[in-house]
Amino acid sequence: PRVVDLRSDTITKPTPEMRQAMKDAVVGDDVFKEDPTVNGNPFRAWKARALSASFYVLFSELERVVAEMFGKEAALLVPTGTMGNLASVMAHCNQRGQEILVGDASHIFLNEQGNVAQIAAVQSWAVPTQPDGSLLIEDLARRVRYRDFHCPKTSLICPQIS
Repeated sequence: PRVVDLRSDTITKPTPEMRQAMKDAVVGDDVFKEDPTVNGNPFRAWKARALSASFYVLFSELERVVAEMFGKEAALLVPTGTMGNLASVMAHCNQRGQEILVGDASHIFLNEQGNVAQIAAVQSWAVPTQPDGSLLIEDLARRVRYRDFHCPKTSLICPQIS
C-alpha cells in the first residue's frame, strides 16, 4: 500500500494523477473573479472538479473533521511542518523575548530555531537529549526560568523527537 508521509512538505511527492489534476485545473485571478473555483457556490465547483475546488472550503472542512476526530474545539491546517512548528511555538509563547526548552538533538533545535528566533522572537535553550531521545526532568527543572526579570521567561518545553 502507498504511504503518505507528512513529516515534511517535500517528502511525499504528488502522484501522476495529482499532477494531471493540477495541469487540468481551471484557474484565474480570484480578485478579478476569473477563478471559477471561488466564484458563486464553491461546493458546486467542488462537485464538478474536486481537485480544483476552493482550497478555503476544502481546508475549512478538513479542519472541522480533524477537530471533531480529536475532540478539539478547532484545528488549523498549515502548508508546511515548519509553519506548524512555528505556529505551535507562537501559540504558547505569546510575548516576544520568551524562551523554549528543547532537546539538543531535536528537530526544532537543529533545524528550526532560526525561524523561532527571527519570526517569533523566542529564544531556544538546549537540554541534553538522552540516548533514548528523552529529556531528563532534572535537566528541565534546572533550566526553567520565570522569576528573574533579567532572563527570558520559560514558556514552553518541546520534547520533540524526530
